[in-house]
Amino acid sequence: MRKASNWIRVILFLVIVGAAIVFIILPMLGTTAPGGPKLSFGGSETCQLGDTLEKFNAAGFYMGKNTQDHTYTGLSSQDNLAVYLNADRAQSCGKGHLVNKGDKWLKGVECMVYSFELRYADGGHMTCDGVETLGSTQEAIRSGLGNPEQSNDEYDKYTYKKSGRTYKFYFYYDESGVCTSAEAYQNDPKLSFQSF
Repeated sequence: MRKASNWIRVILFLVIVGAAIVFIILPMLGTTAPGGPKLSFGGSETCQLGDTLEKFNAAGFYMGKNTQDHTYTGLSSQDNLAVYLNADRAQSCGKGHLVNKGDKWLKGVECMVYSFELRYADGGHMTCDGVETLGSTQEAIRSGLGNPEQSNDEYDKYTYKKSGRTYKFYFYYDESGVCTSAEAYQNDPKLSFQSF
């Protein structure tokens, strides 16, 4: 009887351990992108992509005919937003966090820009670098970015150069100084893609 009781305890223990592996540990491991680390927004980590630019899908919004600019001013927020290489979502580049830039119904919503620069690297792959700009008000954005190149009651304009390219970011505000949307542009038509 005691042996049977011990065996039952062992089996229950193994079941609990197995469940922990399946429901807790494996999902955590699954957040790492195949072939590389997760996207590091604002950091030095990169992830490798291996398909054509046209198939790249950043933040669930596909590149249109105009690769010079792309704007998202939807009315929803998404946590753990995955960045996928193509529409079938078979290969994940990494995960991030997208906060809607126009949702005034949620408190604490921040105006945020994610710029994914994809460029060809060895072996025909591309590298995506995450850039993150945060702030919910004009004051907060200026404290993080410094004085804008151009400013008025409606928007702030920032310009910076990287790898020979010129990037322009516009942050639009309402009458209370709360950021309602953001736009980004770049001057190189050969730039693979950017999304924000």
